[in-house]
Amino acid sequence: MLTDQMHRQPLADEMQTCIVAQWIPQAIADCAYSHCAIVESPHEGSRQSARAVAA
Repeated sequence: MLTDQMHRQPLADEMQTCIVAQWIPQAIADCAYSHCAIVESPHEGSRQSARAVAA
């Protein structure tokens, strides 16, 4: 998967939790999702949220 986050707003903590707890496990189960490339936002808050999810 490639995600372009250049214009994305920072994610709320509950959305980060949802992505980690539900979306990613479901994507792995349904589609054999195994790799992700991210074009990071120039905005620090957005980069931090994306990195928190990735970690």
